[in-house]
Amino acid sequence: MRTYLNRPTSNQFMDSEIKNALLAILILNLFGIIAYHFLEGWTWIDSLYFSSATLTTVGYGDIVPKTDMGRLFTILYMWSGVSVGFYTLTLLSRQQGENFRRGIGKFKNLESRVTRIVSGKKAKD
Repeated sequence: MRTYLNRPTSNQFMDSEIKNALLAILILNLFGIIAYHFLEGWTWIDSLYFSSATLTTVGYGDIVPKTDMGRLFTILYMWSGVSVGFYTLTLLSRQQGENFRRGIGKFKNLESRVTRIVSGKKAKD
């Protein structure tokens, strides 16, 4: 794919978009850790544990928010986490689909070259 004036290709754009989505997950997790530490008075480890379990939708239930503010925050936190998570998964699957299509295109090109070589036909220019 040709680029003009160093414009990023669609694959480069997708890579940066995926990096931004993964960074958003990391920031959201850090935000949750800090919020639970101060809202619920949990240790940093408990906050990390609950924040990660909530973002990944595991939800063991061994630690739960006790305060109303903690519960309200958790509701918003869950919806935000699921949204950012699905967005990231969508980007990753779109990139995998593009990589697969690109691979199929290269395979078909290779197949036509091999067919021409085996049959002795010259390439059409």
